Amino acid sequence: MADREHLLELLIDAYSYGSDEFVEQLEAQLEVNEVSATAASPLMRRQLIRLRNLPAA
Repeated sequence: MADREHLLELLIDAYSYGSDEFVEQLEAQLEVNEVSATAASPLMRRQLIRLRNLPAA
């Protein structure tokens, strides 16, 4: 992605948006670390590809 900081903000916002009707979030703590695409798991790589293919908002 061209703007990693913007992507990071979007991902953190999505995570911290709040609970939904199926999962109630009581408390959350997270730590963010950058991982290179080559060191990422296959699942994470697929998710990155999906994020890159989303139309720009």
